[in-house]
Amino acid sequence: MNRLDHVKALISSDGVRYEIDELTRLGEDEYLARANREMDQVGGPAVTRSRSYFLVNKLSLLPMKALARMSLLRASGETSNYHSPVYADALKFLGFEVLHNPVPRGKGRPEFLTKEREAEFRKVLGRPEQAVFRARLMESCLATCVFSGNRVPEALEACHIRPVSEGGSDLKANGILLRRDLHRLFDLFLLSIDPCTRRILVSDIIQPDYAHLSGKTVSLPKEIDMQAVREHWNRSVKG
Repeated sequence: MNRLDHVKALISSDGVRYEIDELTRLGEDEYLARANREMDQVGGPAVTRSRSYFLVNKLSLLPMKALARMSLLRASGETSNYHSPVYADALKFLGFEVLHNPVPRGKGRPEFLTKEREAEFRKVLGRPEQAVFRARLMESCLATCVFSGNRVPEALEACHIRPVSEGGSDLKANGILLRRDLHRLFDLFLLSIDPCTRRILVSDIIQPDYAHLSGKTVSLPKEIDMQAVREHWNRSVKG
């Protein structure tokens, strides 16, 4: 049995699933205390903040590896420390949603939504579920603005193609990452995407400031809902 099959078998047990459920219900202070206490038992620091892999739990982003290791330790006494992709593949196979940011920042060190940054985004964006939606798009869009190519995390926002107010979801299929100003213009239908050519439409109203984007072909995530893109295009301000 290889590592992945071994971890799948362990995590699929009722005991581990129960422990994961229990850990996700803990408050922040209790979780941190338990993580530091229990991970110390296996001779390693508590991984209470993830820079790369997250388990999505309702509207929260949880540190995947810490939860997986703590759950295995509590349910079966398993103390092995596998690489994060092994835990991620096992959890995905069993139906958990795991997000990964593959884009390095600085000297190869991965960055994502730290707790402090996530809290700031939640405050700015106003809806707690927006943090999870943004995390999904950071993965599907490779942490890059679909229109401009900007890769500065602080400048990127999660943009709904079909508005939430009109029944749009927070799934990957209904979103793209856009730089903050481009997000605003997309919401106003002053920027759009031709569903046939995948080229950017720039309304005359915002010419010439955004003329450099006009006609640019964009690379859309494979999960994208092209019907939503078509609906947005049909409503766009073309004059």
